[in-house]
Amino acid sequence: MDTTGVRAQRQASVLDIGAGDGTVTDQMNAVFGSTISVTEVSPTMRRTLRRKGYRVLDVNNWHRNGPFHCISLLNVLDRCDKPKSLLQDIHNSLQPNEGILLLAVVLPFDPVVLKGKYM
Repeated sequence: MDTTGVRAQRQASVLDIGAGDGTVTDQMNAVFGSTISVTEVSPTMRRTLRRKGYRVLDVNNWHRNGPFHCISLLNVLDRCDKPKSLLQDIHNSLQPNEGILLLAVVLPFDPVVLKGKYM
C-alpha cells in the first residue's frame, strides 16, 4: 500500500465498510495508526474484528458516527440492492472538503444481495 502523503493523517477517523476478517483493515491500520471503525454483516467476522480491537459499528447506522476522513468500500457495492443510497450516505459522512473514499468494484459487475439497510 502506497502511503505517500498519508502519514500526516495518522489521527484520521477511518471507516472500513464490509471489513470481512480485517485483513485489509490491518493494512489500513498500519498506514493511519488510528482507531479504525468497521462494519460487517457476518456475525462471525464481527467477532473476529472485535477480537482484533476494531470498533464494530452497526451495519444500518454507521453513518451516525461520522464524519470520517477516509471511508473504504472495497468490493461491497455489488453486494447491495441500493448502491446509490449507500454512496449518498458515504458522501454525507465524509469530512467536508477533505474526506477520501477508497472504492473498488468487482468487474464484471454481478450483484449478489445479502442483508442490511442497503441490501
